[in-house]
Amino acid sequence: MKRKFAFMVMALFLGGCASGPELLPLVTGATAPLVTEDIFVATARAPSDDPLVVYSGGRSDVLGFAEITVSVPPEREAGTLPMPSRKPDFSRQFAAVAVDRDLTAPGFVSRLDERLLEFSPGERTAFVFVHGFNTDFAEGVYRQAQFLHDYKIDAAAVNFSWPSAGKTPLYLYDRDSAQFARGSLVKTLRLLAGSKADRIIILGHSMGALLTMEALHEISISGDKALLRRIDAVLLAAPDIDVDVFWQQVSQIDPMPSSFAVMVSSKDRALNLSNRVRGGHPRVGEGVDIDALRKNGIAVIDLSEQGAGRRSLNHSTFASSPVLIDLAQSGLLGRDSLNSETSIDTALGNLSDLLAGVVYLPAKAAGVR
Repeated sequence: MKRKFAFMVMALFLGGCASGPELLPLVTGATAPLVTEDIFVATARAPSDDPLVVYSGGRSDVLGFAEITVSVPPEREAGTLPMPSRKPDFSRQFAAVAVDRDLTAPGFVSRLDERLLEFSPGERTAFVFVHGFNTDFAEGVYRQAQFLHDYKIDAAAVNFSWPSAGKTPLYLYDRDSAQFARGSLVKTLRLLAGSKADRIIILGHSMGALLTMEALHEISISGDKALLRRIDAVLLAAPDIDVDVFWQQVSQIDPMPSSFAVMVSSKDRALNLSNRVRGGHPRVGEGVDIDALRKNGIAVIDLSEQGAGRRSLNHSTFASSPVLIDLAQSGLLGRDSLNSETSIDTALGNLSDLLAGVVYLPAKAAGVR
């Protein structure tokens, strides 16, 4: 009875008013040059009959590929994500400039390689975003474009879109869909390993963090150590993962990425509710044991004081925090600063009082034994 009540509370608290999926309308009539971000898509979603939706919340055994160019509105605050209407205002809303959903796997890699060759040798990075729960296709694409632009990430952006229903009451459907998409994420990472990328970086948010860890686990038990070594860094933002399950995953992934960081918040209300639904079992993203993460070589970014207040879920702070955006643009959240012992003195020397309360370096890097 308590669990049923918790699900009802979750649906009411997180759901709000029911709405349709976010759209990918094409920008037309632009009178000024647009700032754009190119997003390469690999998806386990079923195609949608609606050209403005592109991919639905249904599941597909066939991995789909697309390339989408997103315009970033100049009139907005960094960290915000204004969604478009069917006739978008490109000056204020994110929108699509071009959509090609007819790519094959070889075509996907070829287009990605063209983008990667725009970077210098040794700096060719594939940046993979795995979205979270209650995220439809368009929202996941826009979120990556926003993150890519605001954080000034120099990389070829790959959006792995798994079949979330994009509806709060379908939380359990999304959990099953994340498991369903595990093999597709593995296939995507193998394609990236065969591209011209020098390194692969993965950002998994919320339930997408669980999918990320499950995919890494599957790669590990398959014995494909070469692929795991191509994955240079993993960042889990607000991971909706049971703490015990997480440590089991960590123990079974060999080798672990050289850089590993987790973004946590004790004030993440979505994770707090996920905790309650499970009878009080804590989620990794709640940051219940930062010391344990650090002792196991994992950097921690604590966003508990970076949220938007009591009215916010504080579940997407990783993408919206002005402080975090400033830190990223300064270079202090780079993979070297968070994990490399060779540059750790520089990183520590640059820690301000505010940063010292946000970033907790791995114990070995920070000189803790």
